[in-house]
Amino acid sequence: MLSLTANGDHVVEKLSSEYFQRIKYLLSFLEQSKSDTTSALQKQLNSTFSS
Repeated sequence: MLSLTANGDHVVEKLSSEYFQRIKYLLSFLEQSKSDTTSALQKQLNSTFSS
C-alpha cells in the first residue's frame, strides 16, 4: 500500500477540479470499506453492478 508524504498531501489538497473532487469522494468511500469483510464487499459490488 502506498501513501503520500506530508508534502504530497498538501499538493493534493490544492487540486480542486470536479475530477479531483470526485476522486476524493470515491477514495473516502473506499477508505470506509477497508474494515468490511470480503463477503460484505462482494455483496456490495454485486448490488452495485446488477443495478
